[in-house]
Amino acid sequence: MYAIVEDKKVVAVGALSQLFPNVSIPQSIDEKGFAKENGLLEVAVPEFDDFQEKIVPCEPFIKDGKVYSVEVQKMSDEEKTDNVNAHIGFELMSTAWVETDPDMDKKSLAEWKDYRKKISSFKNSKDVSEVTWPKRPLVELEKIMEEDSIA
Repeated sequence: MYAIVEDKKVVAVGALSQLFPNVSIPQSIDEKGFAKENGLLEVAVPEFDDFQEKIVPCEPFIKDGKVYSVEVQKMSDEEKTDNVNAHIGFELMSTAWVETDPDMDKKSLAEWKDYRKKISSFKNSKDVSEVTWPKRPLVELEKIMEEDSIA
């Protein structure tokens, strides 16, 4: 996404096709080169802690020479809890296969079960700011490649 800036003010934000609706823009175009040639600035996303903060759409603005169309806001305690619980649910769902993998060695299986138990213990924590995520056990890349050649 890019922005047209005039007199240090953002006047338009969008994809190249939105900013130049009467120009036929080929798919093979060097977008960054086109943007530079036309004086456009790329719209940036500010850094934020996705367990404590959220990004919220806002009127585009310029800060430190960059254009932003979102601002960072602190999450409420309820939003933090919901976010952590969603992450826990995803992590448990995406790692469930390890416990039924017939080729998993006992040491690795024990590491994965311990990891999943620690993750589960965070569910519905009252103070999610105190949650320290455990390190994910390693899975042999060769084994994953054997099972999923697209990976």
